[in-house]
Amino acid sequence: MIARRSFAAFVIASVPFTTLTACSKKDAPTDAPVRASAPARSELLAVGDMAPDFDAVAHDGSAVKLSALRGKSVILYFYPKDGTPGCTVEAQKLRDEKAALDAASAVVLGVSTDDNAAHRQFAQDQGLPFLLLPDTERSLADAYGVGSTMGMSKRVTFLIAPDGKIARVYPNVNPEDHADELLRDLNELAKK
Repeated sequence: MIARRSFAAFVIASVPFTTLTACSKKDAPTDAPVRASAPARSELLAVGDMAPDFDAVAHDGSAVKLSALRGKSVILYFYPKDGTPGCTVEAQKLRDEKAALDAASAVVLGVSTDDNAAHRQFAQDQGLPFLLLPDTERSLADAYGVGSTMGMSKRVTFLIAPDGKIARVYPNVNPEDHADELLRDLNELAKK
């Protein structure tokens, strides 16, 4: 039987991780389930929809609450599994664009069905400067309408505007080009 795995959300933030937390790292449980404020959806959220709030504990023990990030653009990206080729390329490309994403005031949150132990190893192996969120019960993926294959979340990204609404949805992500695509769209949105 294939075990369900959580999707990882990556945060490349121009704010310190402590700003993202509702409690300190020492107070946060390491593998608490993600709590989403919306029921499961059968379809992806659409541009203009309000992004469902959530509480999660990241791979480093930081508590993350989406609503605490209002005023920033948030890149919430779902990926299948830590350490696989496509997921590694996607994470590396986001890592390599950290300075440009910071300059655009973007916070990147990576989400997969892996647990925080797997996320910690992946973040360490790849030198990831952003947070990974475990979604072992798929509550976050379900709230955003992200489907799954063999218990793993599909590769989908949401660009959330500073007002908390979905500005872009990327249902067919190419890991190699996705960071560049996100930067183009962040720059375009900043001009509006």
